[in-house]
Amino acid sequence: MKTVNQIKEILSTLEGDVEKLEVKKVKAAASRVRKGLMQISRLCKEGRKEAMDIKASI
Repeated sequence: MKTVNQIKEILSTLEGDVEKLEVKKVKAAASRVRKGLMQISRLCKEGRKEAMDIKASI
């Protein structure tokens, strides 16, 4: 599924920002983390639709 791969990519890019936020206390990293999580949320909704379409075609 395309959306699962996109979610994996976003998570891998977020790892550095999460570390900056938690360890180094960089405030700007918080907005990047929030933005990434919002993208993941949208992709999850798309993934659900994609899964239902695949299920319907079986």
